[in-house]
Amino acid sequence: MRQSVTVEPSQGYYSLIQFCPDRARLESVNVGVVLFVPSTGYLNALTSRKSRRLQQVFGKGAIDPWWLKTVRESAVAGLLHEHRSGRFRSPADLEQYFATLGNDIQITAPRPTRVESPDESLARLFARLVEGEQAKEDASLPPVVQPIEDAFRRLSAKLASVQFGQRYEIPGYHHAVEAEYLYRNGTANLVRLLRIGNSPSRAVDQAIKLGAEGRVVSKRLQIEFLSARLIIVAAPLLKGTKSAQAEAEFPQLESDFPEAKWIQSDDIGKFAQQVEAEAH
Repeated sequence: MRQSVTVEPSQGYYSLIQFCPDRARLESVNVGVVLFVPSTGYLNALTSRKSRRLQQVFGKGAIDPWWLKTVRESAVAGLLHEHRSGRFRSPADLEQYFATLGNDIQITAPRPTRVESPDESLARLFARLVEGEQAKEDASLPPVVQPIEDAFRRLSAKLASVQFGQRYEIPGYHHAVEAEYLYRNGTANLVRLLRIGNSPSRAVDQAIKLGAEGRVVSKRLQIEFLSARLIIVAAPLLKGTKSAQAEAEFPQLESDFPEAKWIQSDDIGKFAQQVEAEAH
């Protein structure tokens, strides 16, 4: 396993390690992630030891922890052994190898991603794609936000300076700001989703907190010498009367917290296009 060093952005590829005890049912749970950077020869994997998500999907008692540990560790050990032997020189080599795997572990086809520090990139992918899947269901990506997700994935494939699932400590506060996405256009833009469920009042309370956070971010946070800005995107889990009630407060929120940028759900497509045009 190679040590991670800070390098110029490289083209990398990630794959999900999935536990799939019955492939005919097409049910699987992410239990790990693989990152491969052909230009540097970096390849490593992280896996989860938690089984709560597996029990939710397949039922308590349906998973033998010892068997899960065995097949998971065997899959990773075999992958790293083949890498040390020089088998993998391209993502196609990886995909061919993944197709030979049997038992209850499957690994998805490699997908492109921008890599700066490989170990840090692997940790972020693991946090977002594996640990994130094990979080509460309401933390999943609302369908209305898919244009933003697609735009950032296209930018990542082009090696644009975008990132996923970021967390930054705010100087002077014992507080960290989190964001689903980050892009740069002369400013470091932290894109935060305001999930709107069945309670408009709860969503507005959260919006007020995010607005105050946006004010502090604009005054105190710099990312790689760039001033930071919080962009708050309305992300209703289901569009309807309740989400409309919450979004009706956006003009007032924008007036009270002008340091943040506020995006209503109807403007998500336009915002995604703007990000693709501006990000660099």
